[in-house]
Amino acid sequence: MKRISIVLLVLMMWGIGMHAQHSNIISVENAWNIVKNEILKEKGDSICVYVSNVTKPPQAEIKTIKGSVATPSFESWFFFVDDMPYANWEHSCRYIYVNAKTGSYEVQYMNRPPKDNMDVLVQYKPANKSNVKKIQYP
Repeated sequence: MKRISIVLLVLMMWGIGMHAQHSNIISVENAWNIVKNEILKEKGDSICVYVSNVTKPPQAEIKTIKGSVATPSFESWFFFVDDMPYANWEHSCRYIYVNAKTGSYEVQYMNRPPKDNMDVLVQYKPANKSNVKKIQYP
């Protein structure tokens, strides 16, 4: 009986510790505000922004059309910014990682979208198609 009590006490303490650890994570809304106000402030409605629906662990793999990249060494919200949403790939895009604990961020400049991670991303900012310029070929 004493062993069971000790095991239950340890499990309760572990659960409280896990709850406290996760309560320190910034919300996706706060991460979006950081991206919007500090990184995307110069862009209007001509981009699309997607965000992961859960935080990414440190050094997680993000597969692309041609290979993969690793997330930074911190737990992060992953934002995919398509800088030219109505163009074919390979064109400018960005992977933005907002540290889930501190709000600091890293930006990776890429030229291809995430491949199999698209199903866990939600569109946060749709592009305004009227702002997209059509390219005419001679």
